[in-house]
Amino acid sequence: MKFTRTIIAAAVLSLPIGLVLLSNASGPSAAASGSPKEGGNNCTVCHMGTANSGGGSLSFSGIEGYTPGETYTITVNVNDETSSKRGFQATMLNSSNQPVGNLKPLSGNELFTSGGNNYVQHASPSSSGTFTFEWQAPSTVEGTVTLFAAGNASNGDGNPTGDKIYTNSLTISSSTSMDQELNPTQVSVYPNPSSGQVALHLPTPLDVRIVTLQGKEVFRSDGAVGDVLANGLLPGTYLVIARDDKGQGVQHLVVQ
Repeated sequence: MKFTRTIIAAAVLSLPIGLVLLSNASGPSAAASGSPKEGGNNCTVCHMGTANSGGGSLSFSGIEGYTPGETYTITVNVNDETSSKRGFQATMLNSSNQPVGNLKPLSGNELFTSGGNNYVQHASPSSSGTFTFEWQAPSTVEGTVTLFAAGNASNGDGNPTGDKIYTNSLTISSSTSMDQELNPTQVSVYPNPSSGQVALHLPTPLDVRIVTLQGKEVFRSDGAVGDVLANGLLPGTYLVIARDDKGQGVQHLVVQ
């Protein structure tokens, strides 16, 4: 009888670990993106170990700045050549560490809610380590927002030890922050619409950038005054952002 009780006890003791592994295989079951919202918790709460101690990394692409109301397709890459089974969890917070904008999972991902916050995470492990989701920016400027993410590069042995955990964050500024002290009409942009070349007339010294709606900079001129020429712009909608020591103004530019 003692032998039988020992087997039962061992089976019961192994059950929580099995549940953790099963849950993580279909997406984390805890808030663990590494953000301040959950006290910096990351995948090590289930998988043990020390974050960012392996030879890989976690990186982002698809967003460098945001325009209110725009939707961005963001990619999280969990990079580790020693692993063929990877997962992630991510969230977006404002400067007060509160949820901002709307997260939308794409294929292979899902939403997870905890403590009044939404997270996007893997619904099933990925061999490539590439996870893509959408984020709709808030309808008004929220100042800087931060993308937090944690990733697990599993060793595939079915145990919560030996996996490699990576974390990262990306702080994003609004591309359309405006200060009324600088009138954006002070900058003449012509022709607009354009066929790929535009002339910027700057009546006073200004730092000027042309960026995509995703925040990617395609032209920059610091402290310029007079006429400045920007060439080779691809078709699309851009923001012309002019800044001096008094503030910042924005104009839209269309390239056909």
